Amino acid sequence: MANSWWDDIKELFKTKKQKAAEENEKVNKALRRESQITGQLKALEDEYNKNNPAAPDPDFDEIFKPVKYDRVNYDVLSDDEIKAVANDKAESDYKSSLEKIDKQAYDDLVKLNEQREKAKETHKKTLSEIESLFDAFRENSKNKAVKQGIARGSILESAINEYGEAANAGRTKADDILSDALLSFEEKSDALKSRRDEALSNLDLKKAVEITETINKLQENRDKQLADQNQKNAALEKKETDENLKLEKEKQKYVENYKANKRLEKQQQDAYEKANGYTGEKARNFAERYNVALGFYTSLDPDVAVKALEASGTMKGYLGNNYEKLLSVLKSRATTKTKKYI
Repeated sequence: MANSWWDDIKELFKTKKQKAAEENEKVNKALRRESQITGQLKALEDEYNKNNPAAPDPDFDEIFKPVKYDRVNYDVLSDDEIKAVANDKAESDYKSSLEKIDKQAYDDLVKLNEQREKAKETHKKTLSEIESLFDAFRENSKNKAVKQGIARGSILESAINEYGEAANAGRTKADDILSDALLSFEEKSDALKSRRDEALSNLDLKKAVEITETINKLQENRDKQLADQNQKNAALEKKETDENLKLEKEKQKYVENYKANKRLEKQQQDAYEKANGYTGEKARNFAERYNVALGFYTSLDPDVAVKALEASGTMKGYLGNNYEKLLSVLKSRATTKTKKYI
């Protein structure tokens, strides 16, 4: 008792500044010790939240899902594909025309060779006929000479020589005819080759022109398709943007109304619980929190306890409506202490 009395006497001689500093230190010390119960309070809070989970907010993005239109996407040919198509088409036409040219050249050459062989056969036949006629004439002349008794006479020899010259003339003429014919055939063969070469040259030129024309036509068609695609996609994009802007405004308004209603419901619930108290599991859980906090703060100096509770940044959240109840109890306790020393 003497020590307590003496401490009270010393307390009377402290300045307000000293008292305030000492009191602040006690409050800060109490706040540091507050961690002794925050773990228990947090566990009780987690237990209640686990058993009574708050209704999740609706998925606003799902409710107001953005509009997304499928874009027009024509299957157009690339430049390389266009060139390949043009080359394939031209090559197909080229092969078909080349077959016709080669067939015509072959048929003409076969016909020319047949005519050449026929000329040779005619020449051979003509020579054979000349020989046969000459042999027959010579034999006939000999027979006549024998009958006339001049088998070895100059008249017979002269007649045979005359017919021999005629036969030679016939042979020469036949050779000339064959030679002219063969020369004509050679010229015709060269003409056939030249005509084929010219046809092939024209065919190559036609192929190149056809490739260019096909490429130009396909590119023109593709460019028209792409222009149409871009036009349609631009219209779709504008429509999509306009509708999504409208949808976003509707979403914002919906969210604002939802949050306002949620705040109002909480205010009404808080007002009801403040007036009537907690019920059920909530009442039990918050009562446990209150008892934990009460045990801690009543272990402190009465004046320090009040200020430590008021300075706490977490107790209001943990205690809810019981915060004011605890504060009232602690203030009453502090007042009782003051009266004790008056």
